[in-house]
Amino acid sequence: MTRHLPARRTIVPAALALAALTVLLIGLSVAGGARADVDRTAASPAAAPATATPGSAAPSAAPSAAPSAAPSAPSAGPRKRPRSTPPGKAWVRAGHFVPGMGAARIDLLPVGGDPMSMTEGDGVTYGDTSVYRTLPPGGYTATVSAIGSATGAAPLLSRSFEVTPGAARTIAVVGTAEEPRLVLLTDDLTPPDAGAARVRLLAAASSTDTVTVTALGGPVLAQDTTLGQTTGYATVPAGSWSLRLESPQLAASDSDAVVLAGGSVYTVVVLDDQRGGVRLEVVTDAAGATLAPRGGARTGLGGTAAVHR
Repeated sequence: MTRHLPARRTIVPAALALAALTVLLIGLSVAGGARADVDRTAASPAAAPATATPGSAAPSAAPSAAPSAAPSAPSAGPRKRPRSTPPGKAWVRAGHFVPGMGAARIDLLPVGGDPMSMTEGDGVTYGDTSVYRTLPPGGYTATVSAIGSATGAAPLLSRSFEVTPGAARTIAVVGTAEEPRLVLLTDDLTPPDAGAARVRLLAAASSTDTVTVTALGGPVLAQDTTLGQTTGYATVPAGSWSLRLESPQLAASDSDAVVLAGGSVYTVVVLDDQRGGVRLEVVTDAAGATLAPRGGARTGLGGTAAVHR
């Protein structure tokens, strides 16, 4: 019986060693699995910032901003209508609006240049307006001399002025024969819309102290305007208009029809007539959107409208 005791003591330690080895292997396996999970989590793309992913919200915001900016450019302001004067040039003309004053010659002397005549032949007489001339901008002196005056004689009137690029001016002799004066009128040749016309009035009749002119069915063009004065431009629908003249010295009277073309600019001049009344001279300043402005009645444009009392 005592022969089997040593064999029992050998088996027990072997079993214990096998169990310990099994526990050790299980622990190593668990630890390795946990490390693998940590490594997979660190390498996952979901941990990267969202902006690094193509097609994300951040890159798509930039393309959408560019198209929205482009349409807003045309709304910067209304398109300006072209002026009637050529770039870098100015237009100047001359007019004689002094009742009782004889024919006159109106000349221009550019600073540092040669004199030029604004009138042709026999000069201008009462109610005449010359054609526009294209001039470079700069300083000028305008002189008015009586036709037939001696060479070298002092002019009746003179005035220095400046013209700027794009400007249109009228050198106007206004007032009375006893006290004429030389003024520089600013002509705004910007064309109105095609269905409208722009018109102003120049009072040049000595038979009345003041004059009020109304377009029948339309606006008042002049209110108590005195001799030698001009009004601002008024816009009226294009078409045929009769003008009513009123003054302290004369009974109210209506003119013949005055045709104002669409897109054009006019100056209506109130003049003395030969019967002690008044007449209207319609001067076409600019016809339509042409580059060259128009001249006065001597060019065949404009016309005279009789006034009936």
